[in-house]
This record gives sequence, C-alpha cells and structure tokens, in this order.
Amino acid sequence: MEQVSLKLTKIWFDFRQAVDKAGMHMDRLDHVHKTIKQLNTDLDDDDENIVEFTKKDHMAVMVGQQPSGDVTFLPPKNCKNKGNYFKRLISDRENAVLKSKKKF
Repeated sequence: MEQVSLKLTKIWFDFRQAVDKAGMHMDRLDHVHKTIKQLNTDLDDDDENIVEFTKKDHMAVMVGQQPSGDVTFLPPKNCKNKGNYFKRLISDRENAVLKSKKKF
C-alpha cells in the first residue's frame, strides 16, 4: 500500500506538471486531454486486473488507520493564566520592581 501511495503521488505530480506546461494554450490542453482520454480507454479494456484502492485506503497509508473502538476526550486542564480577569498574576520581575518602589 505504501508503494502504491508513493506511486500515486508521483503520478499526480507529473500530471500537474504536464497541465502547467500546457498553460493557457488550447491546442496543448487539447493534446493533454486526448492523451488522458486514450489512457482511460486503454485502462477500461484491461478490466480483469483491477484492484480496489479507495480514497480511504490512500488516507490510511498517508496518515494512519482511523482509531477503532471508543475514543475518550478529557476536559482541558484548568490553569490560571497571567492576566486572568479575577486577579492578575504578577511575575517575579514585576513583583521585585513593586517591592523596590515601596516605602518602608
């Protein structure tokens, strides 16, 4: 599956490169289109060697299998950030500056 996925990626890259080379020229785009249609008919004639390779299989190779069974989501950890609207936490540096400004 991994080799098939790599081959498909290379094919898509080559196809995109051919379309980019054709650019906005209608005759070149027609040539690319005719070539693809001919390739498609050639592949339709060879129906006996078809192996199913779905998009789901392709994604499983690239990303990994979808997890099976129950997936549990935990709530996020609560933390008190600096700048919280209840009471602002003061950093050590700011605390030292405030202490030095205090008159004893």
